Amino acid sequence: MKKTIVILGLLFLLGACGESKTESSPATAATTERATLTLSDGSTLSYEGKLLYSVDRNGEKGNSRLNKITVKSGAKKAENSLYAQLSELGYTRAVMDSDGDTFKVHYYKKDQPTIGSVYQEIAQGQNELTTNASIYWEIK
Repeated sequence: MKKTIVILGLLFLLGACGESKTESSPATAATTERATLTLSDGSTLSYEGKLLYSVDRNGEKGNSRLNKITVKSGAKKAENSLYAQLSELGYTRAVMDSDGDTFKVHYYKKDQPTIGSVYQEIAQGQNELTTNASIYWEIK
């Protein structure tokens, strides 16, 4: 994961070195950014958005990894994009909570840790939605 962040950072710096006659707004930049998450079994999930942070946590019940991302779409659209990839990897899903602008889902696969996710939708102007997502799983 650290290698991916370093490589993305270097690519960003190299891209910023050239002169550009056009300016892009932060909203446009966030929608065109593509990143990946690597699961415990080595599988990767890609998404259009921005990784805010990824942290490993040590708790009473074991170790887990928490990833916070932001995506320029509604919560259900962001979740469907993630589930389409997880479904191809053999995961099933269960909606745990759907209350207003917050949407919580768990993904299950035999012999793999449960992947949890919480999507919180935020209105950005009149017809724009941003979703902050927390995606987490146990580290074995």
